Amino acid sequence: MVAEFLESGKAIAGDIIRDASASIPFTQGQRDVWAGIANETGLAKETLKQVYEEKVTPAIDKWNTETKYQIHDNAAEVVAKVTDAAKEKIDVAKENIDVAKELAKGGVEVAKASAQAAVETAKTKANDAVETAKDVATNTVNTAKDKIGGLRK
Repeated sequence: MVAEFLESGKAIAGDIIRDASASIPFTQGQRDVWAGIANETGLAKETLKQVYEEKVTPAIDKWNTETKYQIHDNAAEVVAKVTDAAKEKIDVAKENIDVAKELAKGGVEVAKASAQAAVETAKTKANDAVETAKDVATNTVNTAKDKIGGLRK
């Protein structure tokens, strides 16, 4: 719209120059030249004022009463959509974190149970080894006693 107004203004300026040149004969004095230019400038001013009232004023009014509010509403709608999408992503991430926490708790419980079982197994094997060692030691001592006792007779 601004480009259109600029082109229209250029055309009007060209018309002023052309009309001023045509309406002022070369035989008139300098005063007549300035009077002709003033006359054409006044006409151009009226033409520009009319164009301004027809094109610029309605555009300004539309901006002030409609366009800027629509742009604001559109921007607010986009922000709301982006906010909603981000909130959904955050909610999904929170849910995933909660699931991961529960899985980790389960893993810890499994690890505790496995460690407990390993400790119990180790205790059992250690007790078995101690009992076996006691039995071997007792048998060895008894065998030694028997041999020593047989030597004394």
